[in-house]
Amino acid sequence: MAEATEGIEGVSTSEPSPAVTTTPKKRKGLISPTSSFVDFVELDSEYFTEEGMQYARFYNPYISRKIKKPISDTDTIIHMLKGSVGAGILAMPIAFSNAGIGIGLVGTPLIATLVIYAIETLLTMQYIQCQRLRVPFLTMARSMKIGLLNGPQPLQKLAWLAPSIVDFFLVAYQLGICTAYVIFIAKTLKSVAEPRIVENLNLNIYLLMVFIPVVLINYIRDLKKLTLVSLMANILTILAFSSCFYYIFGVGPFRYNDTNLVSSITTWPLFIGTNMFALNTIGVLIVLEHNMEKPQHFLGTKGIFPLGLMIVAALYAVVGFFGYVKYGNAGVRETIFASLPKDEWLSLTAEGIYGICIYGTHPLQCYVALEILWGNYIVKYIKNPEREFIVEYILRTVCVIITFVGAALIPHIDIMISLVGAFCLSTLGMICPFLLELCTLWPDQLGCCYYIIIKDITLIVMGFGVLILGTYVSLYTLIID
Repeated sequence: MAEATEGIEGVSTSEPSPAVTTTPKKRKGLISPTSSFVDFVELDSEYFTEEGMQYARFYNPYISRKIKKPISDTDTIIHMLKGSVGAGILAMPIAFSNAGIGIGLVGTPLIATLVIYAIETLLTMQYIQCQRLRVPFLTMARSMKIGLLNGPQPLQKLAWLAPSIVDFFLVAYQLGICTAYVIFIAKTLKSVAEPRIVENLNLNIYLLMVFIPVVLINYIRDLKKLTLVSLMANILTILAFSSCFYYIFGVGPFRYNDTNLVSSITTWPLFIGTNMFALNTIGVLIVLEHNMEKPQHFLGTKGIFPLGLMIVAALYAVVGFFGYVKYGNAGVRETIFASLPKDEWLSLTAEGIYGICIYGTHPLQCYVALEILWGNYIVKYIKNPEREFIVEYILRTVCVIITFVGAALIPHIDIMISLVGAFCLSTLGMICPFLLELCTLWPDQLGCCYYIIIKDITLIVMGFGVLILGTYVSLYTLIID
């Protein structure tokens, strides 16, 4: 066992032993030994000890991670950009209409800055906890539990609830993305079919048409088999958005006179929710940081994460601004593709192509929810390994059914995106990171005049404000529509 650096008074001359990290046996199902969401770490205690805190600086969690195939810095930023350009970008023009051009152009980079700060806070606090407990990695759910256990006494009683709450919001977020995907696929089919084949069919009919294909693609257990599909989807996405930009910049005039510099404040929560959904891809970010070859390059002023997110924010602002001023208040629709002409083959082809792309990436988004539910809550109760196969496919089917029920209840992509952003990401992306910081640094590392407490409580209250107002306005808009 390595000896500790000399010169620390009152502590043992040897460093505390690292925590035991267990790797599950190879079983059927979704458990991955390097999962970023399923907890395999066994700890003698989840409380910070004086010895652990004194020796924390001598332990580097990054070096202790055992990733079979780590990803490079270049691969990380490519995956980040690819993972961020999804359903959220479709609703940016209508998000700008909900905020106005001025608020949209100012608000998007501000929200991006807040997201960067929140994610950096979350990952930094997890790193500190790993140092103190001498483990290479902790899931977000486990980190929240450990933070609350070591935080202010009133919060310690809530620690046992933390893993389930975090997992609930992670699952709800991922299934919310899948629900938005399902709505887009069904509406794309409706746009292509009407009025050429049929007329005025209810959207639920199209949902039924695509249900079986979506279930079947989610039955693919090995995601490596979707590699070619994912590669083709990336190429087709470029083609689809190229056609979209052609219509924005090359066909017809811009409608500056039919736009708002500042829209009604009552619709700002929809804009905030959409931006939170679009920019805060927390599931993707956690997985990327965990699997990096050099995770120390992820954060910081010159880190991959802030650079990548600013590029994404700039792209979203461009699509939102030009999509809004192109079609104005009268022509902007719930997605950028819905605003394109419905009587031209190029626009319909672009929408159809992107619908195919969304279909191909649906199981990738659903996988995180499946892994959390399976690894943390289901597989441990299955005593007969022969039944795992059946239970897994039932779980896959149920998750798909949930997304289709959500699509039937909320058949508007923009409202679904705003609702998921406000409800899930205000919690995961604002409340949790700053609550974790407050608890992890409690009680004697809270800065001069306890400014960290003041800052964290302020941001937590803001998070609850986004949660309540954003959810209320999204549901109210749904009822009015």
